[in-house]
Amino acid sequence: MPIPPSKNAAVAQVTKQLETLIISGIMDYVKNDVFPNNSSDCYMNAYTIVQTKVDSGIDEALFNYHNEVIREVVEHCYKKVKDKKNIEMVDTFIKQTEKINFLIYWMNRIFTYLDRFYTNSHNKRSLSKNAIDLYNNHFFLPLQNEIHKEVNKLIKEDRCCFTEQRPKIKIIMKIISDLDLANPKIIKEHNSIYWIEDTTPIKNKKVKIEKKTEHGDKWFKETFERETTKFIKDKAIKDATSMSASEYIAAELKYLDEEEIRKREYINPDYHDEIDKINYYYLVGEHAKDIAKMDTGIKYMFENRRNEELASAYKLFKLFPETLMEITRYFQPYIKKRGAQISENKEISKNPKKIHS
Repeated sequence: MPIPPSKNAAVAQVTKQLETLIISGIMDYVKNDVFPNNSSDCYMNAYTIVQTKVDSGIDEALFNYHNEVIREVVEHCYKKVKDKKNIEMVDTFIKQTEKINFLIYWMNRIFTYLDRFYTNSHNKRSLSKNAIDLYNNHFFLPLQNEIHKEVNKLIKEDRCCFTEQRPKIKIIMKIISDLDLANPKIIKEHNSIYWIEDTTPIKNKKVKIEKKTEHGDKWFKETFERETTKFIKDKAIKDATSMSASEYIAAELKYLDEEEIRKREYINPDYHDEIDKINYYYLVGEHAKDIAKMDTGIKYMFENRRNEELASAYKLFKLFPETLMEITRYFQPYIKKRGAQISENKEISKNPKKIHS
């Protein structure tokens, strides 16, 4: 068990009581998967002990003890993950994060009186902020490179239509986003424990509201955009060299529709504009002109009355206006010529519906 932060007999006595009542059971669950059998009475007794000791001069020692327990568990969970590879690392990372959150939730409940009467008056960070920083510094950051690599691999698979791992992607993206909460608060609903931004005003609060940090999202955004660029660039080249014009147009429109689903489900809204720019540039800007000039391209579609294909081409090409204007200029002579042929055709002039037949 954690070593008490002070040799003071009173502190040792209190921490021993807390461990016996509830904390030992919680840690046994985290470390050994033995679910705690503590009753609500145990929790209330532990809560009462802290409540009665906050003003007894050992509140700082209890605050340090709270942090030391969480740190010990976080470091234990890190060791469970660090040597895993591939999807096993992802699964273990998620499981250990859930256990850490379980511990943090109950530690916050037991020591909540410290937030009410100690952290605020002593200009300290909240219990939740300390806990999430301990998670970040001793669990997430040491695993960051490998976790980002693995989640980007899962996203690549998802983009290739292998969507069975999407729930795991969503969980990890939420974990990454949680690290950047300015004022984190951990809550429990039914059987789920998760983080939210705490917007509850605190009366006579002395600690300033902290700005949004960038532990997770900024770094991940850079790697995600880099991986997206590589994936889309390679996809566009492969499709453009292996498909007809109509096949390419249909494939990229389908991909962009699926990307909208991914954006709704797990891609951080802060990434959306940049991801759109990458997709539109490589799928349209880089290849649309060559696609339009193919033997199966715009001219072919006009001559063979492929109106649905023309509509799809316009839907794709308009996503990159500069390219659409170039394609329009390139085919303008043909369009004028085709228009002249139509106007000179006496049969069509008598029955305009034949333009589309």
